[in-house]
Amino acid sequence: MNTRSLVLPELLPLLEEIPTVDLSAESLPAFRAGLEQTAGQSFLQAEDYPVTLERLNIPGTENAPPIRLLTVRPR
Repeated sequence: MNTRSLVLPELLPLLEEIPTVDLSAESLPAFRAGLEQTAGQSFLQAEDYPVTLERLNIPGTENAPPIRLLTVRPR
């Protein structure tokens, strides 16, 4: 499915800067871990906004998997 026509024309140059990612059931866990790591590092490196990061796993109900949660709190 190509949804490029739904993007505002003024945002298309920005869209060109974003790398494409081939997501699959096999590649998704590594992709999510990379995003989590990148987001965490971005928050920790922000000198003008000191924060504490906490990674939590909330148990799922019945057959549902646990939910990973990354909390960002001001110091």
